[in-house]
Amino acid sequence: MKKFIIYSVITFMATINVLASETKHLTSESKLLVELLGKEIDNTLLAISQIEALAGKNPENVSFSIEGTEQTILDLGMIIDSDEGAGVQVIAVSPQSLAERSGVKSGDVIVMINDKKLSSENFNGVLSELKAEEGEISLVLNRYGKDKKIIISTEKTYRPKYQLNVGTKKEFSDSIGSKGCGRISIFFEPPEAKMLFPAFIHKVDGNGVMRDKLTLKLRAGKHIVHLHELISKRYLSKRGGGVQQSKPIEIDVQANTNYYLAAKFLKEKSFKKFKEKYWEPVVWKKSKASCEL
Repeated sequence: MKKFIIYSVITFMATINVLASETKHLTSESKLLVELLGKEIDNTLLAISQIEALAGKNPENVSFSIEGTEQTILDLGMIIDSDEGAGVQVIAVSPQSLAERSGVKSGDVIVMINDKKLSSENFNGVLSELKAEEGEISLVLNRYGKDKKIIISTEKTYRPKYQLNVGTKKEFSDSIGSKGCGRISIFFEPPEAKMLFPAFIHKVDGNGVMRDKLTLKLRAGKHIVHLHELISKRYLSKRGGGVQQSKPIEIDVQANTNYYLAAKFLKEKSFKKFKEKYWEPVVWKKSKASCEL
């Protein structure tokens, strides 16, 4: 794990407490990792406060938000490097990884993946395609001058979404106004039983939004929000060709109100892939919550 702590901070008492009730369902190993994560956050925030103080700034004004969407990651457990000829060379294999369990060894040269010839130039493109695949991956390895074909049964690792808000002096604002504010959010999972699915915010009022942004604060008033759908493959056997298009929804944001967004799957239009007529952006839930600019 790459560490960004600049100062060595010694604490005699943990200042971040994780409630036992929040982790009781976890294994003992995971509980330990949660505890270590809390200490890492604690020490990092102390270091940030020290840096700000040394720069002549008030550390009490430190405030920021870190958010991440849920992700499913395919990790084969190999470190590779370019080979002088065709293919890419495996320079290390992680213990207990998919690669090791399938027979990949350090020094092997991968010359083909899923019947596609491999080189250092096209490796990243081929790897990007693999991340979306499920099932089995076939590799052709060159070991001591002889080709060897192996099959890897892929296993994807799930990383849950997270949100960390730091600071209490001010709210996190992405849009400035003077008549109060509300929030739009994709943080909570919509109910699939109602044909509602996750989405991500593409842009607001013509301004692009980073994909990992889960919640945005907006001034009270009307806004145009563009969403991209994340409808389950179980309902869409194949999406239309070309670049996926975002769809707009107008939201009249009221002060102190949260708006939870989703992609609504229109089952009766599931075969209408042109212009993505099979879905529409919706507000699936509202709640009251204090909001200040």
